[in-house]
This record gives sequence, structure tokens and C-alpha cells, in this order.
Amino acid sequence: MTENYISSGQGSVIHFAEDLTVDHISVKGNVAVLSIGSRGIALYDISDPLKPDSRGIVDVGYVYRSQFWNDKLLLCMRSGLKIVTINS
Repeated sequence: MTENYISSGQGSVIHFAEDLTVDHISVKGNVAVLSIGSRGIALYDISDPLKPDSRGIVDVGYVYRSQFWNDKLLLCMRSGLKIVTINS
């Protein structure tokens, strides 16, 4: 993860998951779920937004997009839709 300051000095940009090809990101509370195509999903703890902490990659199949739906996570996949529970 690297940090670059925006040229206006008004804020900063935090880079993470740089080794992944991210198609989509969903956030609920302190959990970020990155849809990473054929690798499934990557989970991040973002309780400290300046230091996102990787919680691992879950190989659930090819994921195009994820969306939180109540207390579940809806995954849009090549094989259809999948509903999963994320334990924090």
C-alpha cells in the first residue's frame, strides 16, 4: 500500500490491493469486498481507512460484482447469483 498526496494539498489517496484486478467494490461498515473476477472476492478490514487490512481472498468462482443485501452479500457470478454471509 502506498500513499500519494493530491497535488492541491487538500487530501490524500491511499492505494491498496495493488496486485489485484478489481472489477467492483462493496462496502458495509468496516468491511470492503472486492470483486476480483476469476479469483473470487477479496476481503478487507477498513476500520482504519488509511491502512486497509487484507483479510484474504475467497475463491467462490468468477465474480463480476458484489452487493450487500441486508446482512448478506449477493454475488453476481458467471454461474448465476450466490448469497453468502460475511463473518466479521
